[in-house]
Amino acid sequence: MPPASQSEMFPRFTLAQSKLADEQIEEFYKRYDYDIREFPLEVVFQKFTQKDSDGITEWFVPSYQRKHIWSDVQQARFIESLLINLPIPYVFVSDTGSEALIEIIDGSQRIRTIARFIQNNLALENLNRLDKLNGFRFQDLTKATQRRFLRKTLRTIELRSITEDSRRELFNRLNTGGTTLTGSEKRYG
Repeated sequence: MPPASQSEMFPRFTLAQSKLADEQIEEFYKRYDYDIREFPLEVVFQKFTQKDSDGITEWFVPSYQRKHIWSDVQQARFIESLLINLPIPYVFVSDTGSEALIEIIDGSQRIRTIARFIQNNLALENLNRLDKLNGFRFQDLTKATQRRFLRKTLRTIELRSITEDSRRELFNRLNTGGTTLTGSEKRYG
């Protein structure tokens, strides 16, 4: 039998304290019920840009999000990543409840970039892998490439009807925890 760990020999908390901690974890665990979905880029574009009869888009960027700040070069490199089929991070969205609108919690830069490209408002530039596409807009791609691009899917984690405070907390956790890469880490990482 392996020797008992130090925490087993000298517990720091009572059983009652441990149970209270478990209950607190369970309470918060239940707050973040979600589904994993994949949406074709064409559907994401439509839901983000096309307004209904009330003038509302189904997917929206909340007021606590920053403006679209990616440079044209950053946006072009993201589109290049999609075109060469690199995996991209999940987008986090939430059903807002009674209106059934979708709030974009994390991924607004990516979604805005996709919309700009499909609307022909973004010319590709400084591409490394697909350098023959420098200067291209969506309309300049062949119809076959346009169709394939629009069929690509965006992996999405859709949270179900969580409170606005919980959505903001998730946004803050996703966007304030990292450390910016240094120049050498970007080159050699």
